[in-house]
Amino acid sequence: MSRPADQPPAWLWPAAWAVLIGLGAVLRLLYLNLPLRYDEAVTFFAARADSPLALLAGYSPNNHLLHTLLVRLSTGLFGPAEWAVRLPALLAGLALIPSVGWIFGRVFGREEGFLGAALTAASGWLIFYSVNGRGYQLTVLLAVWAFYAAWQSFSRRRPVWDLAAGLLAGAAVATVPSLLWAAAGLALTLAVAPGPPRARLGRPVRFGLAAGVTAAVFYLPMLMQRGLAPLVDNPHVAPVGLAAAAKSLVFQVVEVAGLIWPTMGLGWLSLALILAAGAALLWRRPSPAEWFVLLMLPWPFLCELVQRVRAPGRSFLFLAPLVYLLWLRARPRRLDAFLAGWRLAGWGTALTLGLGLALAAGGGVPSSQDTGPSPRASQAAAFLAGPDGLRAGDRVIADVPDDAPLAYYLLRAGLDDRAVLPRGRLSPGRLFILETRANPLSLLVRRWPGLEERRSRQVAAWPGAGLWLVEPAGEPG
Repeated sequence: MSRPADQPPAWLWPAAWAVLIGLGAVLRLLYLNLPLRYDEAVTFFAARADSPLALLAGYSPNNHLLHTLLVRLSTGLFGPAEWAVRLPALLAGLALIPSVGWIFGRVFGREEGFLGAALTAASGWLIFYSVNGRGYQLTVLLAVWAFYAAWQSFSRRRPVWDLAAGLLAGAAVATVPSLLWAAAGLALTLAVAPGPPRARLGRPVRFGLAAGVTAAVFYLPMLMQRGLAPLVDNPHVAPVGLAAAAKSLVFQVVEVAGLIWPTMGLGWLSLALILAAGAALLWRRPSPAEWFVLLMLPWPFLCELVQRVRAPGRSFLFLAPLVYLLWLRARPRRLDAFLAGWRLAGWGTALTLGLGLALAAGGGVPSSQDTGPSPRASQAAAFLAGPDGLRAGDRVIADVPDDAPLAYYLLRAGLDDRAVLPRGRLSPGRLFILETRANPLSLLVRRWPGLEERRSRQVAAWPGAGLWLVEPAGEPG
């Protein structure tokens, strides 16, 4: 029997998915070997703890426990190269593309799955965190699968799915503690979703137990040795007044809307699209699956307001695939015929390619979320490893965000990463000073009292950075 003219051949979908995932991989690999940033370097050194137990006990805002354990495994197998530090985040980012396609395809339909995967593949925000050696991209992958397991619990009413959703959500919280808000959203959504009273009570209880036990396994060494202080004293998520929290909530929504848009600088347009999509879904009476997504979106922001905290936009990274789905589900029905067969495969691939080109034309991955770049640290380390560089007993002065990347590249060059002096402490021998735009020499002199009394000269210079040598009195200039 011949195939109908409007029916695509069997090879089309595997080919379209291969092209889509390939384009997503290329867009990430382009940025994989950028110079290591401050937060990534801190993660690298946290992964070098004496043992996995010491790693877990040493939680800090830049030590995302589950992700740091994976960095320890990756760098142990492949060495300390930039790509090895970023490999766990990269694999999570690549896995997210087919995950979004498969999950949204199962819950909502093939069109939503493929186009959602196309937006995920080309999202500047998601690309950046796929090549940033921190735990945020892993939390996106875990949260999306937790959403799917929770949806299966709601639709199939099988307790095993509550436990699966809790396990995944607990792993996300064990990676980044602020994902507690995502877990709270899932638990509350399970509680208010339609169903018999016993099911509405049992679902969040089973979910909460599984999530709590999973997260506790990772945080227990820290709790036993240091208590809750590392979590509650995090200066990046600090308590504020209720009025300030309300203002922050408005800013946070706009910030996240701007970052979710696949290209850059369109925050207010993105916010308008999100609101319009939500209004369109409410106007046409959402399906149970659409209600489930709409109930998920407000909880992180509401929890932020109740808890009176200000979290960075990257804490809400997991919302991006759900917001993409919100846009797609609000499309006019007359587009459905246009998003089928050959057209859908072509549109999805073209969308990914077009957004990727727009991302490259805009200067690459979003700089507003670039945490602690120090582009000259590697060059400074190369000079210090040369014939005119560090001798025995020499030390180096550098400050955030240059100190941790410099220590990382000194280690890569075979030098002692402990040569970088802590702030305010001087040593009697020769000192090298790394000056950058973020840390001009005048500022470094104030942070290391007594440094202004010593004689210095510049020994190397690069655009936006320089290396100075400070010699003790009596040595030749």
